[in-house]
Amino acid sequence: MKTEVSYVKAGSLKLPETGRTVVTTRNGKVIYRQILSKKHHVATLREFFEIARMAGFNVAAIPHRE
Repeated sequence: MKTEVSYVKAGSLKLPETGRTVVTTRNGKVIYRQILSKKHHVATLREFFEIARMAGFNVAAIPHRE
């Protein structure tokens, strides 16, 4: 299944019946949308790190240098 990715003109946003869409906004207006397939998973960065740890990867924070 091909992933549908598109930039959106004001007032032309159409959403799929599945409801699986990631939407990006700027100044309160939708500028981009990506319709997700069943193969896509959405998680927070913390959840992603937890999944990586469970898979056996070492996850560590690197101090920020200015």
